[in-house]
Amino acid sequence: MLQPIRLSINIGINPFQLPKEIQKAEIMRCNSIHVDVMDGHFVPNLSIGPDFIAALRSMTDLPIEVHLLIQQPDRFARDFIEAGADLLIVHLESHHDIQKTINLIRGLGCRCGLALNPLTLFEKSIKYLPQLQAILFLISNFPPKIHPFQPEKLSKIRKAKEFREKNNLNFEIQVEGGLSAQTIPSTVIAGANTLVLESSFFTEELSVQTLSEILKGIDEASAGG
Repeated sequence: MLQPIRLSINIGINPFQLPKEIQKAEIMRCNSIHVDVMDGHFVPNLSIGPDFIAALRSMTDLPIEVHLLIQQPDRFARDFIEAGADLLIVHLESHHDIQKTINLIRGLGCRCGLALNPLTLFEKSIKYLPQLQAILFLISNFPPKIHPFQPEKLSKIRKAKEFREKNNLNFEIQVEGGLSAQTIPSTVIAGANTLVLESSFFTEELSVQTLSEILKGIDEASAGG
C-alpha cells in the first residue's frame, strides 16, 4: 500500500519573490517549503544563507526543509536551525563526519535528513537510517532544472522502501530532480512519499485538481499492479 504523498515546493532564492512563492505553496496545498543552499564548492552555484531562512520563517507557518548542498555542513547547521529550519538535510558526499553532524542536528532539536547524489549507492546510507527523519534521493544531476530524470535511479528508492518496511522505520523517502507529470507516477510507485517539486512545476495550467488526478492515477496503477 502506498503511503500518503507529501508535496514540498522548491522555491527560488529571490527575496523579492518570497511572498509570491509562499502564496503558491499555500494555494497548491504543499506540505512544506524546500530550500536548496549552495556554497559554490560542493556544487558550482552560490546561493543564500541563514538570513534568507529567517526571513522565510517570519512569513509562513509551513515547515521549512533546508537542503545543504555545501561542504562542512556541520559548521553551519546551528545557524540554519536557529534561523528556522524544521528539517536539515546534509549530503553524504560532502566533507564532514556524518555521524557527528547527525548528532549535532538532533541535539539541537531539529529533524535530520541525509541526501544522496545520483551516483551514490543506497547501501552507504543504511547505517544512518534508523537515526534519520528523511532520506533525499537526487534523481538527476544538479542543478535538476537542466539535467534529465534518470529512471535507472529508481532502484535506490525501492531499496529504501524495502529497508524501511523490513526494519519498521518511518523516515520519509524524498525525491528531487526531473519530476514531472510523466515521471511522478513511477517515482511514487517505487516508494517515494515526498516529492520535491520545482516552483516552476506549479504553473497556472497545473491546478490542484490536475495534481490530484495524477496522484489518483498512481493509486489506481498501484492497486492494479
